[in-house]
Amino acid sequence: MAGGRRLELSRMRRAVARSMLRSWQTVPQFSVSRSFDAGAILELRRALAGQRGREGPLRLSLTDFLVQAVAQSLLEFPALNATFEEGAAPGEGALVFHDEVAVGLATVLEEGGLLVPVLHHAERLALGEIASRRARLVEAARAGRLPPEAMSGGTFTLSNLGPFGVDAFRAICNPGEAAILAVGAVREQAVVRGGEVVVRPVATLTLTVDHRAADGAEAARFLAALVARLESREGWLLF
Repeated sequence: MAGGRRLELSRMRRAVARSMLRSWQTVPQFSVSRSFDAGAILELRRALAGQRGREGPLRLSLTDFLVQAVAQSLLEFPALNATFEEGAAPGEGALVFHDEVAVGLATVLEEGGLLVPVLHHAERLALGEIASRRARLVEAARAGRLPPEAMSGGTFTLSNLGPFGVDAFRAICNPGEAAILAVGAVREQAVVRGGEVVVRPVATLTLTVDHRAADGAEAARFLAALVARLESREGWLLF
């Protein structure tokens, strides 16, 4: 065996490893992908830049739009905002549908590791509220000041690796959650619109689902509803 350096896993990495191994070994998971045109979001973001919301000046990111669109779409597809409870025997069990949409935000730490702060009652929040609360949660996570209650009770997770230049990826469901959404980078791409080739900002979404909670058709319908929201300039709760 070749020589090398041995590094014991940190407490955080051990927790992540245990959680993901449990999910991979016990949850039957499948993934579906779909691209969307981010032009409407980018235009709306530019139009809102500098305006004031309830909690101060708006500093919106793509993640903020995704959180609101995901939360509203989950109200239409409650099986993806549920927890599968194991029964007495394999193949038995029940779905527990949650009363709120609590979106976990997979957050990479500068020193390595991963935390998932949770935006509770995301279905009630305006974009400005989402942005300010997300910023506070991420700052606290990276500073090591995130209280345990801010990392518990998630019902759905959003993992955005677009800022790292990743085009598309498949994430693993967090134990106790029926689905997780992986988001790739926005890229300028040539697409056909009305018989003509145009350049548009496009990103890929990949939804991984616990097959005990939902099937491929429902996952596809959820993505269709989500993309319809993301590609529209209307229907956003701004302030």
